[in-house]
Amino acid sequence: MGSSQSLQSAVEVVSNWHPQPRERLIFDCGRAEVSQYLQAVVKIRQSASDNDELKDIISMAVSRLKHEFRTVLTRQTDSAMGSNSTTELSSLTDSTGYQFRYEDFVVHETPSAEVIRYLRSIAETMDSCGHLDVCIEVYKSVRRPFVNAVFKRLRLDELKAGDVKRFLWEELRMKIERWIEAA
Repeated sequence: MGSSQSLQSAVEVVSNWHPQPRERLIFDCGRAEVSQYLQAVVKIRQSASDNDELKDIISMAVSRLKHEFRTVLTRQTDSAMGSNSTTELSSLTDSTGYQFRYEDFVVHETPSAEVIRYLRSIAETMDSCGHLDVCIEVYKSVRRPFVNAVFKRLRLDELKAGDVKRFLWEELRMKIERWIEAA
């Protein structure tokens, strides 16, 4: 379809997804459907300057893309949080007496190239519509708990300047060494 997609067919593509249940994702329908939807959004956006009806359709599309972005990213985060390595190593004790366990440093699967491409495509489309900030907020809200959980599991608690001043130098040195080791 590409750039030959008519405005009317672009509106139909976006409008057909509006009544779909939120559980049904464009992402799950395959690359062709994803490409068609994203191209339709761009086509409508290029024509929407003074047309309120098209602006409403863009708003519907942005809402759908926000939901898709959040859902696919959440799936990926939930998958990573739930994964466990089957490799078991004995605990190691470092020079500070801190015991490292392999489970604390499990490397999670990285997102597939398809997932990364899809999320990037959504972000680019949202950016072209002037809504990149929506993707950024969704990304931060979904990833923050994941990153905090990993930090907590690695005992890399978030510290503020006032917290650091409270530590005795030896305590702080041990924490720094743990952070460096974990990194």
